[in-house]
Amino acid sequence: MLPENDGDGYFLLVEGGKKVRLAAGSAAYRNEQIGVRDINIFSINDLNIIENNPIYSYGIYFQPYEIFEDWQKVFQYAIAVLDVEWTPDTLQKVYELFLDFMKNQICEFVETPAILEKEIFFKTFLKTINKKREYLCCKEDAIVSSDWFKTVENRFVYLNNIYTLLERNYPKEIREMNHTKTFELSDFRGLLDASEAGTAYQKGMIWEETAAYMLERIEGLKINGRRLRVDRQEIDLCCVNVSVKEELWKLGALILVECKNWSSKADVSVIRSIGQIMYMKGTTATLLFSKQGVTSEAKDEILQLALKGEYVLCITKSDLLAVREKEDFNKLLLRKWCEVEERIADDVRLLG
Repeated sequence: MLPENDGDGYFLLVEGGKKVRLAAGSAAYRNEQIGVRDINIFSINDLNIIENNPIYSYGIYFQPYEIFEDWQKVFQYAIAVLDVEWTPDTLQKVYELFLDFMKNQICEFVETPAILEKEIFFKTFLKTINKKREYLCCKEDAIVSSDWFKTVENRFVYLNNIYTLLERNYPKEIREMNHTKTFELSDFRGLLDASEAGTAYQKGMIWEETAAYMLERIEGLKINGRRLRVDRQEIDLCCVNVSVKEELWKLGALILVECKNWSSKADVSVIRSIGQIMYMKGTTATLLFSKQGVTSEAKDEILQLALKGEYVLCITKSDLLAVREKEDFNKLLLRKWCEVEERIADDVRLLG
């Protein structure tokens, strides 16, 4: 508990540097962050503002700043998922395109003298993007703010404009990001057959390849990592969402994938482990490729996670055997989402 700098009583400092005012009659919760005026030293929030607000390096103050901030978070996401080896110079070129777009089409702005060298700004900006890339690749120690993550998921519609901007300088990379691989039913069935032969390790690897085969043929999903360590546990695959379609963004920005080529159904311990990883990473959905499905107890645990906004979508071998064409993969994914949603609705109806 700390005193307010404006003399209006005290405030609680909670996780994430958030301020909650305690004085009777004080303003309602305003999503305030602690800053230099509160503690007489620069907080992480103050440094983030300096790093991200172009008023310091370009002398441009966008109004309302909250709108600019949301657009910039989506811009950061787009360049983080694009397969480009960014440098301060290449970042500067696309960032200036972004600023022109914001000035001409989105926000009002005021110009003022800049106080931060662009070279310093873009070196810092590059570090920010690399940190976000590490997080989106599920690097074990990488973290991003949940606010950034949720803003991207809620403002994904901005991506279409951002991709159009980036396409001016990186047309090939934008095309490749939205490209899906060709589908051959015989190849896919061959993977399913091969997943039944060999050692347990070999079966597991082929089953993982089967999952990857499906995901690489869903427009808007991009496999971003394999065999990853998260909180001392392993995740088989992770995907980033590069789609501009609402239906796919139900799954969130970062999608985890777990593969179980077992002769028995995955039990509740598997679901609890997935739930722990989702909590650690702040993700919305995990795709569980379980050859035999899950136990009834595991289904109950999946429902409990879904009621908290964490979705585990179970895809079985029987589901995959029903696939006949590439479009069936996307339909299967959305059907699995709807099945969990229906279970939530049924559970809520039973409660009241």
